[in-house]
Amino acid sequence: MIDFKDIPVKRNLIVILVACVVLIVFDQATKSWADQNLATHDHPLPVQVEETSLVRDGLIQELGISLEEAKQMIEDRAVVLLGSEPLTDPDVPAFAETDLIRGEMLYVFHRGLDRSPRVVSTIHTAVKNKWLAPTISSGKRKVLSEELGSQSLADVVCLDQHQLSRESVESAFREGRVFSARRLAPVDSEKEMNPGQIALVRQRNVEVISGFFQYRYAENPGAAWSFMATASPGFRFWFFTVVASIAVVVLLFLSLTQAAQNLLPLVAYSSILGGAIGNLIDRIQSNFVIDFLDMYVGNSHWPTYNIADVGISAGVAILLFDMLRVWRAERAASRAS
Repeated sequence: MIDFKDIPVKRNLIVILVACVVLIVFDQATKSWADQNLATHDHPLPVQVEETSLVRDGLIQELGISLEEAKQMIEDRAVVLLGSEPLTDPDVPAFAETDLIRGEMLYVFHRGLDRSPRVVSTIHTAVKNKWLAPTISSGKRKVLSEELGSQSLADVVCLDQHQLSRESVESAFREGRVFSARRLAPVDSEKEMNPGQIALVRQRNVEVISGFFQYRYAENPGAAWSFMATASPGFRFWFFTVVASIAVVVLLFLSLTQAAQNLLPLVAYSSILGGAIGNLIDRIQSNFVIDFLDMYVGNSHWPTYNIADVGISAGVAILLFDMLRVWRAERAASRAS
């Protein structure tokens, strides 16, 4: 039995609060920075200007980058302009027999036109839900029309983006925040953009140590090393939320019950607890964890991670160090006796 009279609960609470608050705030702030400054094809950065200007000037102004980086983005064809009007009817059928194979690629700005959209492919969603099945003999796709015919664009977005509510998806359509990717126009160095027009940056990393360390946006729907990343979104959400919540309770108990002399284990458990809460916040909000710290040599990359992972790893390292320290002290005492 644990005798709480011999445990400095007040000290333990202070250490837990300080460690968790510092780690969680730093973790969430850096993830927010990565969300708003790093780009991939599935997580493009939107750029809009208030008056007609060159695209490169818009990139410099809105992203705070240098002229050289803006020019390089354009030369690398990493910047495109949305050339079509927004899709405003969420009930439009998602699949048309006359153009089924091409399908639709949608940019859904569910957080506003100034935040990165979710990218949704109607064909990818159809394949994932087995509405389309390949047939080798005919060289074409077998259409399961009874499933396809009943799906609207809003239905497909909700199925593909499990974390978005039906209300938020329909609101994005009706407020003109959903665009088709059919008329993406690559830009050149002299291309102009008009007020309200949206340019998308589809690739941006930030080099920290050339050839070794960079900031690169990634979304991990699974656990470490993408464990269970291919499981269904609903199952992933409840599995990781429940497991993480249990881990938080256990870690909180272990931290609170550390004796006065166990300062290192207290710091370790508090660090792991803060990291676990930081990643749990991501899972509850979006059903994936944002990673952006990328260590690599050549084409070999260590799995991308975040500040919460650093806190967890540091806590585990401190625990191992403390176990080794205690073991060596006990061994020395045993030899002395």
